[in-house]
Amino acid sequence: MKIELLAEKIAQLKKRPGASGGTLDQIENWLNNSYVLQRMRINPYYVTGDLVQNVKRITSEFLHGVKAGVFDLHWDIHCPHCNMMVDEFKHLGDASEMSLCPMCEREFKIDLEQVEVTFSLNQEIDTLQQREVCDLPPLLHNEVPDKLPDDELTLEQLPLRLSGIQLLHHPDYKRLFGEQVISERERVKIRAITIMFTDITGSTRMYETLGDAKAYNIVRDHFEIFFESIERCGGKIIKTIGDAVMASFINNEQAIMAAADAVASFREYNSTRQQEEWIQVRIGIHRGTALLVNLNNSSDYFGSTVNKAARIQNLSKSDEVSFSEEVYNDRAFLTALKAAGVSEIQKRVEDLKGIQGAQVAYTARINTESVIALSAE
Repeated sequence: MKIELLAEKIAQLKKRPGASGGTLDQIENWLNNSYVLQRMRINPYYVTGDLVQNVKRITSEFLHGVKAGVFDLHWDIHCPHCNMMVDEFKHLGDASEMSLCPMCEREFKIDLEQVEVTFSLNQEIDTLQQREVCDLPPLLHNEVPDKLPDDELTLEQLPLRLSGIQLLHHPDYKRLFGEQVISERERVKIRAITIMFTDITGSTRMYETLGDAKAYNIVRDHFEIFFESIERCGGKIIKTIGDAVMASFINNEQAIMAAADAVASFREYNSTRQQEEWIQVRIGIHRGTALLVNLNNSSDYFGSTVNKAARIQNLSKSDEVSFSEEVYNDRAFLTALKAAGVSEIQKRVEDLKGIQGAQVAYTARINTESVIALSAE
């Protein structure tokens, strides 16, 4: 590794407006004390040391470094059975649906939640010869069995790492590399993603009462407020459909925080306007498996989880959020729901259009003074 050249490149990165000099110093110090194998695939969590909460900031500086040509970005594909790194892609457009593990001798569907995102120094600074790496999970550390498990490893069994789905939701990745999408002919599985749909209630009446121009401006204000709340809480805007917004989140807690934040902002917005100019929204949240696809050259999600989230939103009225039983059973979500302020929560069994069988769902009104105790029972 060319230490002097690295120092020069880090100094250049510090000149970027908004750069964190302390974080870049931390990265440089880690690199100067690292081993060759560590630098082949730099895990941002290892750079944080004991301060895991700083991984977002460290990832941000790595991403800006990639854009500046100081670092290279890797999407590492690991076998879901043995954790062997079997392949990689350096651009989201190179992602594919399937891969093959030579150790397990089996094909598997690539899951963005298990794709590990790592970094390495550009070859101008550090010339390393990459080889296949097998970082065995703890349950295989003592001995390698004659036959590897049929079941896929859970995230809890794997070393802490930055996943592909986490990177897609990182705000600086969206700003710097947001134009990258998978091929139109490919689709990539995501084991678990939280999908939110929102819509303005009474928008048709608003257009009729206020006229197209004024109503349109109010709808634009609504988009700005929702986009800010979603991104502030770690979400990703997928698309708008008329007056509706579709967004994704890494977890359910982020979704309800974004919903509560947006509803509070709309109430503040409404406080200075006539009632016919008020923005009132309804929200639906569901979590499950989805496929990442390319729709009109933009990243989108496809599958039953998306369909169910859209249908659940239709259960809500103004300033209400409805959510599936899968979301309700998440204790972190319930804690966040209490913090948002819940005046009432209603369990319901509904027939949702296009979904077979009666579905259990819940509806709550958020951001009010009265808070009731919730339980996951």
